[in-house]
Amino acid sequence: RPDKKTREQQRRRLDRARKDAEAAGRELRELRDEAAAAGRAAGEAKQQVDALQQRVEELTGELERVRSEHQQARFAERTARERARTADRRVREAGRKAATATAQLERLTSSDA
Repeated sequence: RPDKKTREQQRRRLDRARKDAEAAGRELRELRDEAAAAGRAAGEAKQQVDALQQRVEELTGELERVRSEHQQARFAERTARERARTADRRVREAGRKAATATAQLERLTSSDA
């Protein structure tokens, strides 16, 4: 049978082991709580990332639409300028023809006189 000193040492070791186990249990609960909080934060972050990714896709689509409209507007502007140049050229040609016809008419009318 153990003597009093040995029993006291065993009791102290048992107390220390119990306290260590309680501390380890508290630490485990804290770590589980932290892990759960981190999991919730990760879930929220994923939702934010998903929302941002969707917004990027929407903005990319909008950018493509605006680029297309811009290209169409540039094409329409270029076409309008070309048509205006063609119309100006035709007006100048018509002016020259009118001047030539007027000169011929004047020559004919002056030779008749």
